[in-house]
Amino acid sequence: MNEEHQLSTELQRGTKAKLLLEDPLLTEAFQKLESEYFDAWKQSSVEATEQREKIWLMYATVSSVQAQLASVIVTGKMAEDQLKVIQQRRKNGIW
Repeated sequence: MNEEHQLSTELQRGTKAKLLLEDPLLTEAFQKLESEYFDAWKQSSVEATEQREKIWLMYATVSSVQAQLASVIVTGKMAEDQLKVIQQRRKNGIW
């Protein structure tokens, strides 16, 4: 896969990730899960260590998914910037 094709792929992935994170239904789902998991964790007994750890892991997983999507967005933006440089160099006869 050549560099431009790879950059274009990263740009497309970033665009899709941005659409997902901005989707109202997915945003609502993330917020609902975070709220439910956090409330369940707060209401669990201190003695129920294993249960609390599982709940906290589920809570953290929601944030991890959001962070992964945000990372794909950043990578897509960087790819877009690199593609612009390549296009500008071609336009100027440098590439």
